Amino acid sequence: MEQEVNQQERPDLAWLTGIVEGEGSLYFSGREQSKCGPDIYPRCNVYNTDPEIIDTICGILKKYEIGYYLQSHRIKGKFHGLYVHVNGIKRQQKFLSLIRPYMHSKKAIIVDKLLDYFKWKLQQPFHHFDKTVGYKLQAEIVKINESGILRDFMPNYIKVEDKVRSA
Repeated sequence: MEQEVNQQERPDLAWLTGIVEGEGSLYFSGREQSKCGPDIYPRCNVYNTDPEIIDTICGILKKYEIGYYLQSHRIKGKFHGLYVHVNGIKRQQKFLSLIRPYMHSKKAIIVDKLLDYFKWKLQQPFHHFDKTVGYKLQAEIVKINESGILRDFMPNYIKVEDKVRSA
């Protein structure tokens, strides 16, 4: 019942959640070499070809003071659509925490894992933490994607299995 009340109070978040569940991508990317060794980066974006939908998404993000950026997608030089990216752990944590109560798809499993990762990462001293926990959470998300629950694009720039085995 509480969820129904929230959806009535914040129909914009309920609408945005539906767009994220249908059109959004939640995944990790990473790089092998950085000052402190391999690192992973959660990613959250929505792609759409309808400018009105993109404008509505941006308006909702502005309303809730969530930073984002737009990326144009072109095919053979012609405009095809836009990506709305929410990057950065604190911005993604705020965004996903706002939409999580409205989620009804299995994508909620990924959101829960990402929120666990954000909570863990934000508790660590800057660049002085054991990345094993992060790699284990990333490996769990990769397994969820491989199981066929989600059809999200999930680049695997870091060989997660190697990082987990060596931990």
